[in-house]
Amino acid sequence: MAHHEYETIIIIRPDFDDADTTAISEKVKTVLEAQECNLLLLDDWGKRRLAYPIAKHQKGHYILFNFLSTANKIVELERNIRIDDKIMRFLTVRRAEAVDVDMRLKQAEEQRRLREEAEAARAEAEKRAAAEAAELQAKADAARAAEEARAAADAATVPAEEAPPAGA
Repeated sequence: MAHHEYETIIIIRPDFDDADTTAISEKVKTVLEAQECNLLLLDDWGKRRLAYPIAKHQKGHYILFNFLSTANKIVELERNIRIDDKIMRFLTVRRAEAVDVDMRLKQAEEQRRLREEAEAARAEAEKRAAAEAAELQAKADAARAAEEARAAADAATVPAEEAPPAGA
């Protein structure tokens, strides 16, 4: 059977903590692995505002799964998703038909590597920017302290013409 590329997005109720959210994503990942699907991407989008309220919730925790599978295995995945009452909504979409599995896995690995490099570069840039901001703040604090010390020294030394007369 031909493998197709699919994308499933699940929306988890926002009142669950990160451990529950991770457990749910691991459960879906386990179902995909049990069905012998090739997971290309698991992307946690975090909590976002919903377009309309679902079960009185204004927000939901979004998780994206991008994977390769045959069409008949999607039914089992969606059945497992429907069973979990922590998942408010889900949607599975076929992104591409008759995909060359080996080539697509290589592409996904390259995309993952590039994403990790970009994330590392972004983190390094943020670290550098924070260090530069701290250095500028330290210089500003030192200049302010020096100015205050100069002002205090000026106030302590009263000029001779302003001093009261000695015999008066």
